[in-house]
Amino acid sequence: MAEPLRDRNAGAAGLAWALLPPLDYLPPVRRNAVDGFFQFPPGMNMEAIEAEVEAVITESMRSRPVIPLIGRRVMVPWQLGEYGVEADTPVAISILLVHHRRDLYPDPFAFRPERWYDHNPGTYEWIPFGGGIRRCLGAALAMAEQRVVLEAMARRLDLEADRPEPERARHRNVTMIPARGARAVIRRRT
Repeated sequence: MAEPLRDRNAGAAGLAWALLPPLDYLPPVRRNAVDGFFQFPPGMNMEAIEAEVEAVITESMRSRPVIPLIGRRVMVPWQLGEYGVEADTPVAISILLVHHRRDLYPDPFAFRPERWYDHNPGTYEWIPFGGGIRRCLGAALAMAEQRVVLEAMARRLDLEADRPEPERARHRNVTMIPARGARAVIRRRT
């Protein structure tokens, strides 16, 4: 399924990861979110649907950031707590570790879109696009792309994992992609 998607760009990799929870490691949560909300039952509040879509995407990007590590070079001497670095020192920030801090995210390894229902991601706690002046220029496009594609797929297709075990990650260039390409059995809804 994601073979055409997985090697193209970070946005496509994010989309592949967003499709995985319904398929493998936490199917009941995502299936409820995708199947229940994207079918647009009569009388369903569009704001509630949009909020659920947003929560699912945000949680996908928290639990499986496409770019797990970012680097910067300190321009002036810098101190963080008891640690100090001289100017021109490279430093690295692990997006993956920030997104799995227990003090920020209770039960950090669980896929829980509901953690975002009444909470917007914080500037320094949810950083799948990096941050500051070097934040990803394509962040808004990547989020919009995921909203459109996930909604369209979920309205028309039933997805099922091709294997029961969770998909592992592998590095490709600077991105972390599904090792097997987010393979799925796809059936058109009738």
